[in-house]
Amino acid sequence: MKKNLFRSGFNLIEVTMAIAIVGIGIAGVMALFPPAIEANKAANNQNYIGTVSDSFLGYLEGNFLHNFVAIKNLPSSKPDTAESWKNKADSAISGFPGLYQIKKSGGFESNIFAVESADGSVNALIAMWQSGAAAPDSYSSDANDSRRVYIEVSWPAAQPYDSRQKKLYVYDVFNE
Repeated sequence: MKKNLFRSGFNLIEVTMAIAIVGIGIAGVMALFPPAIEANKAANNQNYIGTVSDSFLGYLEGNFLHNFVAIKNLPSSKPDTAESWKNKADSAISGFPGLYQIKKSGGFESNIFAVESADGSVNALIAMWQSGAAAPDSYSSDANDSRRVYIEVSWPAAQPYDSRQKKLYVYDVFNE
């Protein structure tokens, strides 16, 4: 009777090596998840901020841009938004869900707004100011006929101003 010299199983070293190789592969794949989640979050924030900026321009056109005096009354220098998120008003602006006007001592400051997504994952500050003079390259040199309006969106609002991401939008507004 002949003995079979070949076995069909694996020994302990082979199984251990196979588990180690699979473990290294899984660890490599798992290491990709946190950066991918952060990149997805940053992309969602960028999309939301773009949508908010577009909606805010529509809000301005509906409420301020038809009244050129309101544009002229904006401050002629950039407002300080460093501590503004702490002074967020309790109620949203009507017609613009998630938009809040920033409180200043003694009332509201009309040129700083806070925006928060419905789920609270994205928050931003919007600051507005105007050039105080005629818009450059305009057909009229009269400061009463045109203004350059600046709108800065910075997010996340809860972070210090220097560490926020920022976008600056510039609009030339002309008196009709």
